[in-house]
Amino acid sequence: MLENIYNLFVFIALFLDSIIYSLISWVYQIILVLCQVDILDNSYEITQLMNRLYIVIGIVVLFLLAYSLLKSMVNPDDALKNKKGPVAIIRDVIISIVLIALVPSIFSFAMGFQQSLLTQNTIGKLILGNSSIGGEPSETTIESGGIEIASNILQAFIHPANNECPYIVDEEGRGRFDCSEIEIATENAIGGIPIAGFLFSVDSGFVNYDAIWESIKDTGNFLGITTFAYSISHESVLSYYFIISTAVGIFVLLVLLSYCIDIAIRAVKLAVFQLIAPLPILARIMPNEQGGKVFSNWLKATLSTYLEVFIRLAI
Repeated sequence: MLENIYNLFVFIALFLDSIIYSLISWVYQIILVLCQVDILDNSYEITQLMNRLYIVIGIVVLFLLAYSLLKSMVNPDDALKNKKGPVAIIRDVIISIVLIALVPSIFSFAMGFQQSLLTQNTIGKLILGNSSIGGEPSETTIESGGIEIASNILQAFIHPANNECPYIVDEEGRGRFDCSEIEIATENAIGGIPIAGFLFSVDSGFVNYDAIWESIKDTGNFLGITTFAYSISHESVLSYYFIISTAVGIFVLLVLLSYCIDIAIRAVKLAVFQLIAPLPILARIMPNEQGGKVFSNWLKATLSTYLEVFIRLAI
């Protein structure tokens, strides 16, 4: 009787965790979608605005160039002190024009690079040294990125007891724990209904531990972990830290929800930085040191905003 009650409790805890970690996967997918948002991309109005801005910038460049050259010729001593002679001014103008032309391509490459890192959970693999479930690399998709990060977290709280899975390295150098010898009984607390029979294509009363996680990864159906209930409560084949897993899941979910808001704001900030990019770049032409500080501050603000998502997820 007590075993059945405990089995029911474990089943409910697993069911609750499956919902929480499904939400983690979905929220992480929303984060990846927000990371791909490019407010300035394919917008006719903004394109027209940038074209007008570039016309104004061209006029400003000519004015600054003429002013700086005249000043360097009238006051050659000041030009030498500020290291802004005619040659230096022309060089800075050429560099600034090239940078302005490359700004859209640089931002586009940065967004593509960011998407590639996040969808493949590269940060998690670098920090934790883990590979994808079953040793196969995840596809570069938004869905697989959310499923992988949620399953990686969940597997820290559900794993074979006594570390029975040997660690192996495949031919490509990817390491993983091989749990192919662990068999999970398909019984559960609800009247002996074989839940695994509904979630997986199995004919016998047992299903492979690795096969369950592979199916979760392929389908994104975290309800598959309820199959572990009988093996946890009756056979002690698996270790399950049910209270900790739920608390950590809720914490991660709340953190990711806050990231959604921050990343939405981040997308707007990056768009603003890209839109005003020509101004700080052209400030480099100014003969005094303030122009260089304006460009330096813009560059630091842009880089810190871009790296913010990676730092947060790494933490």
